[in-house]
Parts: sequence; structure tokens; C-alpha cells
Amino acid sequence: MPFDKDRREKITRLVLRSLPLPILPGPELYDLIRDLSKTRTNLDKKVEEALASIRNASSVVSELESTLTERTSKLEALRSEIERASSIAAVEEEKAAPILREVETRLSKGRTREWIVAFVINIAAGVLVFLAGAYFGPRLLQGVGPTSTSRSTVTQSAPPSSTQGPPTKSRELGQKPDAQAAPAAGRQ
Repeated sequence: MPFDKDRREKITRLVLRSLPLPILPGPELYDLIRDLSKTRTNLDKKVEEALASIRNASSVVSELESTLTERTSKLEALRSEIERASSIAAVEEEKAAPILREVETRLSKGRTREWIVAFVINIAAGVLVFLAGAYFGPRLLQGVGPTSTSRSTVTQSAPPSSTQGPPTKSRELGQKPDAQAAPAAGRQ
């Protein structure tokens, strides 16, 4: 029958108590030895864990160092490229300055001419639209809406008579006096 760890410890304590050693306490020495061995194994585990952590940190640091070295070399390459491009740009700017001044003077001369041409075109277009409206306006509005020609035909068709008396409201509107009297008779 196999013994588990707990039974084995109990048997060891019993054997140590039964030994005739009056000066040395057996079970207490066993506990002390057992605690020391546990502490030693715990310390060994902690040392192994610390060593693994140090190795891991060392590999991470070496990776970071290689990455930093790589990025530093790329940065130096970019700096040299920027310096080269800025020197080329300075030379090109010196060459392009006279050309830009010439183009600018030619454009400023053309602006006043363009403004005058645009002004003349706009005035001509305004005059043309005005004349077209003056010519076609009465022709387009001739058949639309009430005009004064219908009133003049009614008053012209009725012969002026002096026997009708003073002008009344119906005469001013161009109606015959009989037409006004008929509705008035119907109301009564």
C-alpha cells in the first residue's frame, strides 16, 4: 500500500519521538529540516524564474537596440535626402525668380485689357437686351390682360347726347343708362 506524503510525515514524526535522545528534540528538528528544504526549493524556483526573466529582458533589449539602430540609419538617410533636396530647391528658386517676375508683369498688363473688354461686352449686351425689350414688349403684351382699348370702344360706340343730362356713374363706366335701370328695377 503506497503511502501518501501526509502519512509518511506522520510516521517519521512518530519514529523520531520514540528515539531515546533526550537532548535533541526529534520532531522539531524534522520540521526545521523540512522547512529548510522547502525554502531551498522555493529559492531555486525563484532564482530560475528571475534568470528566465533576465534572459527575456535581455532578448527584448537586444531587439529594441536593433530596431533603434535600423531607424537611426533610416533617419540619417532621410536627413541627407532632405538636405540635398533643399539645396536643389534653393538653386532652382534663384533660376526661377526672373521668369516668375516676367510672367507676373505680363499677366498684370493683360488684366486691365481684359477688364476693358469685359466692360464693353457687358454694356453692349445690356443695350441689346434693352432694345429687344422695348421692341418686343408691347407686341408680347398686346393680347394679355385688360387694356384701355375696350373702354374706349364702348364710350366711342355710344353717341354723345346732350339730352341725357349730367354725367352719372354708369356713363363714366361706359354702361348704358338702361342697363343700370334694369337691375335696379329687379331688386324692388
